[in-house]
Amino acid sequence: MAIFRNYNAGARAIAPGVAQTVTWNSSDIPGTGVSAYHIDFTGAGNDFANVTRIRIKAAGQTIWDLDPTHLQAMTQRFGRSNLAPAGADTSFILPLFKADFGDNEGMKFLGGFPRGLAPTLEIDLDAAVAAGNAFCGWSQSDQPFAFYSKSIGSQTNIAAGVVNGRVPLTQDGLIRGISINTVGLNRLKIQMSGVQLLNLSGAQLLAYQRLENTAVVVDPMFFPIEFPFAAIGGDSYFELDTQGGVWVGPNNEITVHSILANS
Repeated sequence: MAIFRNYNAGARAIAPGVAQTVTWNSSDIPGTGVSAYHIDFTGAGNDFANVTRIRIKAAGQTIWDLDPTHLQAMTQRFGRSNLAPAGADTSFILPLFKADFGDNEGMKFLGGFPRGLAPTLEIDLDAAVAAGNAFCGWSQSDQPFAFYSKSIGSQTNIAAGVVNGRVPLTQDGLIRGISINTVGLNRLKIQMSGVQLLNLSGAQLLAYQRLENTAVVVDPMFFPIEFPFAAIGGDSYFELDTQGGVWVGPNNEITVHSILANS
């Protein structure tokens, strides 16, 4: 297997002072064999801090839809360097490969974009952007991938000061990890297909994650599922205890990262 890296030199213009979505589709970027997309911005002050949402679609089906802070958490947890993209960075990467396999290059590149489907990449930007351009590059394998990744974020709809608040877990595939806001999170329980995988206080969650990261992004934080589970049936959920006046509220998100077999 060989990995080739290239980019589309055709710029996407960024209009100053307005919220907008920058989009690339199958006429601009490849899909099959892609293990990562690379984004960079030009223009005074245009950087990662202007990104408000990231979406990747395969033939119109959303496979990535997450807040940029959850991308930071996932990148830091799985990246060799433990470094997440910072707000002032003018470039960042969207890793579709199985980054959780770390230094094992042979296993890491078993995952990528869904085979044979047309890609769409959407980056939402806030109204603080200046005039400039956005560019998209990619890393692409010459061999088909066995798996593709799915990272979907959704609001918890759990208010502050709640005990035993439940969020259904319905994402398909084998669950590799989740990211969640930790400020004001008093307890988190994860149950999949009737099996309790985790039930720790917020403080214990932070202590556990310090074993994995050298530089911790405190909020949100990514937690791996070491032995992947499928969330089957109605007995899969997150259960949260939240602190009144500290937990932000229903808008806080949980992002679920899973892998699925390429057809």
